Amino acid sequence: MKKLNIVVLLILLSLIAFFAGRQSVAPNIYDDAGSDMRKTTCDLNQRPSLSETMQTTRANKPAALNCDAQIAEALSSVGKTSLAVNNTEGTQKAELKQLELVVQDLAQRYRSVSIKLEDAYRSLEEAGIEVEQAVTAEQINENLTAPFNTIVNSAGMAFKEQYGEFLNEEQDFDWAIQLETRISDFIKLHTLSQEIQLSSVQCRASKCEMYGFETSNKPFDTIMRDMKTQDWYQDSGSYSMSGDSIPTGQPADSQFSGYFYSIVSFPRQ
Repeated sequence: MKKLNIVVLLILLSLIAFFAGRQSVAPNIYDDAGSDMRKTTCDLNQRPSLSETMQTTRANKPAALNCDAQIAEALSSVGKTSLAVNNTEGTQKAELKQLELVVQDLAQRYRSVSIKLEDAYRSLEEAGIEVEQAVTAEQINENLTAPFNTIVNSAGMAFKEQYGEFLNEEQDFDWAIQLETRISDFIKLHTLSQEIQLSSVQCRASKCEMYGFETSNKPFDTIMRDMKTQDWYQDSGSYSMSGDSIPTGQPADSQFSGYFYSIVSFPRQ
């Protein structure tokens, strides 16, 4: 009986010592945890592995939760920034599309007005009313050789007015060189490039002149239609003429069967 009492007493003493030890150790654990939490900084580029996270969570659960909260907040901020950027890009694309529609509308109106103007000039000429010339035959012949001078000289008043404006423009060198290069490269790389001989591409400040010879049935018209589909090509009107006979000055057995001349206007901001 005495032995049993002694065993029970020993068990009770052991339990008391165990719980007393836990109470004395616990404050140190939480003090350390609070200290670690205050010192915790999250590096999003050095996220701990799963095993490291589990070990950290066991030893320092408050600090791990705080780091996750910082990461969540950072990701939320990134998401908001990405949304703002996407909204800005969407707005810019919509504005660009609207501007493209405006340019197309203005180009269509320009062509319509040009046709009406040409009809008006023709009516005045038929009525015998003298109209002031935008450019003289002497100026045309000074700047163009045969057969291209013949095309412009025989053109209507609206065509000659465009040519006169082209001659009077001062060249915007940087803009002109860039557009001349794009036009020339496009023509040279086109599948019909072997069917034309490009004699000249010259741009000024808002207009470009291009002319040359053809070896088949109007390949230049096809090239121009394809060129107008390019993003960089946004014209506001063009005047083109061609000749189907053997060009003046060319031998009867010439490889050329025709020639073309075109003057194109481009909108400038």
